[in-house]
Amino acid sequence: MASTAARRTVATAARRQTPAYRKGTLVKEGDIWVYREDKVMPYSPAQLYSVIADVDSYQSFLPFTTASRVLNSTSLDPSGQRRDRPVTEKGWLRPGAGERWEMDAELRIGAMGFEEGYVSRVEAEKERWVKATSKDASMFRHLSTIWSFSPAPPTPQAAAPQTRVDLYLAYAFASPIHAAAIQTVWDKVSALMVEKFEQRVREVHGTR
Repeated sequence: MASTAARRTVATAARRQTPAYRKGTLVKEGDIWVYREDKVMPYSPAQLYSVIADVDSYQSFLPFTTASRVLNSTSLDPSGQRRDRPVTEKGWLRPGAGERWEMDAELRIGAMGFEEGYVSRVEAEKERWVKATSKDASMFRHLSTIWSFSPAPPTPQAAAPQTRVDLYLAYAFASPIHAAAIQTVWDKVSALMVEKFEQRVREVHGTR
């Protein structure tokens, strides 16, 4: 099942996270570039999930994202039964830890004269992870992102809930022409992802 495969992929990416990735590292694994970063933030998993699962707002904070909207949404019950849901309800943003959702989302990115519109398959488990995989981007042969959230150990200095955020971003350009034109910019985009996410969290949930 797609949801089972997604969960397995998320678990694998999470296991690869180590303190060495905390400030962000970009490495090439085979022919795919992989960026990893993790950070502990003074918010609950539910608060952080609510920001990254709000796909319609991506153009407000993700680097070089100029448009974003959810096209359709499907909920999955514990037995794997699928049920199409109206996009207007935004059920994937409502409370309900552990609920699983799948969506198609249309996104547009632009940088250095290049502009790309594509559809991503978004899979999510509430308060735990959000995975997006491009389905038809002409600029990228592969593009996937996983955000995962897990409670962090309490500290004497932290009165608010603490959550570890892990970002896993993997991409490969469709051609050497695309790679030569925007590789440097895309490397910078990778490094800005967590920073811009953190800024958005503060806007939505307040400074801690």
